[in-house]
Amino acid sequence: MPVDVAHELLAKGCLSLYRDVRLCLSERAMDLPVREAASMDHLHTWLRRLAEAEEAPIQLAGVRYALLQAFRHFKPSLEPGERHAWLDFILRDPTKARAQAYELLLAHPNADLLTSYYWRHDRWRIAWFEHGGEWWQMIWRPESGDCAFRTRAQVLAEARRDGARYDPHWLHEERLAVQFENGDVIYYPWLAEVQ
Repeated sequence: MPVDVAHELLAKGCLSLYRDVRLCLSERAMDLPVREAASMDHLHTWLRRLAEAEEAPIQLAGVRYALLQAFRHFKPSLEPGERHAWLDFILRDPTKARAQAYELLLAHPNADLLTSYYWRHDRWRIAWFEHGGEWWQMIWRPESGDCAFRTRAQVLAEARRDGARYDPHWLHEERLAVQFENGDVIYYPWLAEVQ
């Protein structure tokens, strides 16, 4: 792959990964934005710093702040009483509110929040982004420090299926869907071609 294409894919992958971990970083009272037009070296440094941030302790004030950031996406969909109840819940008991926040996503799927690692328990290693009219997956491998890139078609060619449908757990692992602890699944419709 030409260096300029590899650089463009890495830059887009890092920007998408940052979008998907912003709420998680807020819980750790951190921000680690990706610089526009960053060099390959800077992007790799950013990925290493992100791995360090992932290990940072979660802070109660950060949980509250992240929940409030996520909640602003749901506010327009909620009745005034429900809005007030959730805001009160977040401020009064952010830990319990955090454990139940996925209910808002299930009731009101929000495209901006759907791919966030906030709803997941896996490592911050995979990002999806659009490039050249096609969806690409970036997988960062911290042990080697490199990134692998595959198109959606390449990823789906290796799909695990449950009969005629994609296996929801496999889709979750590849970040084509989010599967919650209660077993509910929300597919990423723009990524997974699921009937």
